[in-house]
Amino acid sequence: MKLTCGIIYFTEGQRRSLEMSQESKKLRSKGEKTICLPIVDESFYMEIVEDTVKFRAYIDEILPEYREIFPEEIEKGYSFFGSNFSKKQNLKIRRIQLKANYQIYQLRPAFMMPYMVGKTADFDKPLYLRRFGVPFDALTYVFGKNDMYWYRAFLALGRFSVVGTTVKEVEEMPEHLARLMQIRKKA
Repeated sequence: MKLTCGIIYFTEGQRRSLEMSQESKKLRSKGEKTICLPIVDESFYMEIVEDTVKFRAYIDEILPEYREIFPEEIEKGYSFFGSNFSKKQNLKIRRIQLKANYQIYQLRPAFMMPYMVGKTADFDKPLYLRRFGVPFDALTYVFGKNDMYWYRAFLALGRFSVVGTTVKEVEEMPEHLARLMQIRKKA
């Protein structure tokens, strides 16, 4: 890169890098999404996450049964799009890119909480106590960490929209939400 009279000149490599960066921003602006895979066994996940052939076989195996957690465009194919690594959880998270619309989805296992704040098993009892208004400092006293950790973890649960929630059994839904779904279907 050279600066002459207020004009910036890029080398060919810098120009290509900038174009790729702008292209990835366009992809990201469409919204990077997360698919929560029904994997509750951490050892199984660790076994397949390193091997893309095994990971693809797993996705293809669960696709017919859990069709509703995947976008419709996955039928036209997908490819692996690298991975992210959570330093906090010491866990590799795979990503896929759909061939139909180039959208990128993160594949998070079900044993991890949203936003990788922790493992779901570690949140069972603290979240149960929160239902009864137990303060965050009490959770810290009993379960460790700190008050802000529990506060942020509690807030992370509220970031997802009910609109994007998958419902397999309407009978198991809270009554007021089931009624709301019936009203929306009629409209």
